[in-house]
Amino acid sequence: MPTRAGSRSRKRVARILRRGQDADLRELGVAVHEAPLQAGRDQQLRALEGLGAYLRYKLGLLDIAGWSRDVMRQFKGQSERTLARQARAWMEEEVVPTIYRKPGSW
Repeated sequence: MPTRAGSRSRKRVARILRRGQDADLRELGVAVHEAPLQAGRDQQLRALEGLGAYLRYKLGLLDIAGWSRDVMRQFKGQSERTLARQARAWMEEEVVPTIYRKPGSW
């Protein structure tokens, strides 16, 4: 027959193990919820940047010619074929899935 002290120590060990499992589950829950939140924040930031550019364009504050020159400088010396391939891949990976969603992925 177990002693009273042995029973208490087993209960204490069980309680400690449960606390550890609870903490692990909480950490896992935080990690699972943080990834979509961060992705949502990134998406919101990109949307705000796009909105800002659109408003500058509508107000006549956006210098499209100057912006184009600045952007094109960073691609100087790169193969046009490679850039086109990268642009197509980006379109397929990032843009198309947001426009044409698969049924059930909403």
